[in-house]
Amino acid sequence: MRKSSNLRIAVSLFGMGLVGIASLLSVSPPSLSPGLEMDPATVRWITLVNPIILLIISITIGTLLKEAAGVKLPILDSKQGEPLVAVFQSLIQPFLVLTTVSALGVLLIYLCTYRGFGSAYREVINGPGLPFWTRILYGGITEEILMRYGVMTVLLWILKEINRPNSHVQFWISNFLTAMLFATGHLPAIFNEVPSPSIWTLIYILGGNFWAGLCFGYAFWRYGLILAILTHMGFHLITYFII
Repeated sequence: MRKSSNLRIAVSLFGMGLVGIASLLSVSPPSLSPGLEMDPATVRWITLVNPIILLIISITIGTLLKEAAGVKLPILDSKQGEPLVAVFQSLIQPFLVLTTVSALGVLLIYLCTYRGFGSAYREVINGPGLPFWTRILYGGITEEILMRYGVMTVLLWILKEINRPNSHVQFWISNFLTAMLFATGHLPAIFNEVPSPSIWTLIYILGGNFWAGLCFGYAFWRYGLILAILTHMGFHLITYFII
């Protein structure tokens, strides 16, 4: 029964993550090195290979280690006949709180740093940026599966193997490290668009994503992956129209 449940969870998460990855097809393909010529459509499809591989690895790791790591998956791991409506209703308040807290925190960091942004990064902010649905679907779904269900679950498992009783300490350490990795993971895209970003730009990128990552991680640990996904989606829904 447990193997059947784990397989169902893995397949469901792969389908959800794949939807997010498919949204990358609406993103302009990366520029190629001089001398290389390739159809833009082909480049778009090639760029999907790496996230698909990472998605498979993250789902496999998360599914194998979630119980040992103490990760719970309400809704995804629900048994047949369980009242899902009641579960969703119980998530409304934490969803609203965590979405608001994550968005307001990033907005505050933005207001404290935007005067120090260089002209190049200001052009990036004022430009089209990532499509709205890519932020919602890839950022909200796929990134949460990769970072929280994959990376954070591994860290929780390692820390529990080292010192099993201290669950809160283990959570905050794993959440802190995952948020740091989540924040630094946004740097390559920034350096690709702005070769020499100002220190204030880096503080905003690292600080904003670190704060948001902490909020998503808390949602994952306390309420499960679905709320982490919904909170990440809600965060982008708010910040897309403000920042």
